[in-house]
Amino acid sequence: MRLVFSMGAALAVALCGVQASAQTIGCTTGGVGGAFPTSGTGNGTFQTVLPSFPFSSVLNVASLPPGATVVTEVKLNTMNHTYAGDTHFVLTAPSGQMINLFCRQGGGNDWGGSYVINSVEQALALPAGTPVPSSTFSQNFGTWTSTNFGIDNVALSAVAAQTGNWTLTIYDWAGGDVGTLTDWDICFGTPPPVPPPSAAPALTAPAANANVTGLFVNLSWGAVLGATSYEVDVDGTVYATAGTAFQFQSTAGLHNWTARGVNSSGAGPWAVSRAFTDTGLTAPTLSAPAANAVVFGPVVPLSWTAVTGASSYDVDVDGIVYNTTSTSYAYNSAAGVHNWTVRAKWVNNTIVGPYATARSYTDLGAAPSPCNGTVLAAGPFVGGNGLGTNSCVYFDLNVTNPAGINVSQFLTNATATAGVAFTLEVFTCPTTYVGNELNSAVWTLVSTGGGVGAGTGQQSLAEVPDFFLAQGAHGMALRIIGAGHTYTNGNGGNQFFSNSDLSITLGASQATMFVSTPFTPRVWNGSIVYNCNSTPPVLSYCTAGTTTNGCTADISASNQPSVTQANPCTISVADVEGQKSGLIFYSVSGQLIQAWNASSFLCVKAPTQRSNTQVSGGTVGQCNGTLSLDWNAFQNANPTALGNPFSAGNKVQVQAWFRDPPAGKATNLSNAIELTYVP
Repeated sequence: MRLVFSMGAALAVALCGVQASAQTIGCTTGGVGGAFPTSGTGNGTFQTVLPSFPFSSVLNVASLPPGATVVTEVKLNTMNHTYAGDTHFVLTAPSGQMINLFCRQGGGNDWGGSYVINSVEQALALPAGTPVPSSTFSQNFGTWTSTNFGIDNVALSAVAAQTGNWTLTIYDWAGGDVGTLTDWDICFGTPPPVPPPSAAPALTAPAANANVTGLFVNLSWGAVLGATSYEVDVDGTVYATAGTAFQFQSTAGLHNWTARGVNSSGAGPWAVSRAFTDTGLTAPTLSAPAANAVVFGPVVPLSWTAVTGASSYDVDVDGIVYNTTSTSYAYNSAAGVHNWTVRAKWVNNTIVGPYATARSYTDLGAAPSPCNGTVLAAGPFVGGNGLGTNSCVYFDLNVTNPAGINVSQFLTNATATAGVAFTLEVFTCPTTYVGNELNSAVWTLVSTGGGVGAGTGQQSLAEVPDFFLAQGAHGMALRIIGAGHTYTNGNGGNQFFSNSDLSITLGASQATMFVSTPFTPRVWNGSIVYNCNSTPPVLSYCTAGTTTNGCTADISASNQPSVTQANPCTISVADVEGQKSGLIFYSVSGQLIQAWNASSFLCVKAPTQRSNTQVSGGTVGQCNGTLSLDWNAFQNANPTALGNPFSAGNKVQVQAWFRDPPAGKATNLSNAIELTYVP
């Protein structure tokens, strides 16, 4: 190894072999070369796993040229390698700093000459050709993430000149190609003058002619060699920014933009401009509760995703708007079905965006409390085994009471943290669960409710809308969401429990309902609470349409229907357009929220049963019309009507339809109610 000083341009050429930049004072030569990779061909996973056999050579710098303060060049003498784009050159200083010299550039061209790498801000591009001709070019960091594996994307001119051992490492990131280096040198001097950037940046986002949503559009581009900042031109207005991204406050319509690099010496060329179309302001994405979720009040946390640059949000619940600067809102809820949505506001709330697609949730009221019913316990809450959220437990329930039972609640050993709500879904199948754990077609979801965790090993109370089980054998499955099941392994002596009304035989468990392999025997730790002395309330849900004259028809029921017709059940619809024909119709298939016209929704699933047509009465153009239906009389007169004969626990969804010629479909709809048959 030897130290070579530059005594002028001619002497520099004579001593160093390749012309150095004007700032180089001297070089230390003689770094030992060799094959790269050192064994086989390249490998590794770029940015993730380093190649196994990198070339590494140490060059000792015993002294520095007088006046030298930084590294100016690294010389690669007589180097060859097929496919230059596989190779990655890294310099390590005596201080331990690792400097990215040249990362995976040159594509399929071959190395085949002697090369000088100078500092990045000199912005000399790698010449084209294969083999790449002997030349001087500047550092190129490629797509390497700075500091990954300790390798910094730092200019040579920012690396201090130091004595000691300098190390050149060459990585080969792909198989199939090999190469050799004869020797290498390192040069020191003073920082070079910085020319303006010579290249235009590559615009990255938005894509050319893309459609985007405002209010703020993120513009980005690739870094330019030698640039210390950038200018962005949007529709002829120029903005300065330090990095390779700029947040543009946009307006709806077509916009043209470009960018260029800038440093202390001036500005580089503009990139080829792109256009994007701002399609308008964006809406948040609703997060929780999930669509059609079941929750407990009185406070329901509503949440949504942040919208870039928003100064606040409007939260609309059932038509009442609340404002918050957060991405969540604690809503004081009431039992029933609620519809909610959110929109963003910008620039001190002066610009308003669109509302998100609305969601609904059902508030079951306050967290459940034990009802005054009969309890059958399925063994002690001893745990010992369990599964996570979305898991289920299976057991068979044989109802021996000829009148059947009305199930209201479950006590279960849930993994939910004390005070945290969870959802419980109840499925039944005919006769037995055994052999049906993977057969979803035989199962029916009969009730969805939830509870509040009491902690593992404790009895967490879950309230579900009442459902009826007739005398006979039933397969049962309980799926828990938001918590896991804790249960006990069966041993033959802990799998059967009974009382005068029913017996329970346990059981199995499954991590993913109807999909994963069931575990058996498994004993659910829980109790069934049935025949409570209470009648569930009539549930009102969905949104009534607003008619031509501003009427919003409201449907209600005087009582829950009774299997034995122990009480009257009258369906009434108020605030109907006067003197319009209409009818009341129902379903037994479940709730629905589907647009009917511009303001109303179809709220019951097909198939449906219609009652007789009637006239609303009242005054034309006024909202004093009414519709009504004697439910018991209609069922008695129509024994083959949909759902008839009914059983305790059966649910019925009811809605009203009436004429409104100027409206969409020339009709409008009321809101809806859900009835639950009681004994």
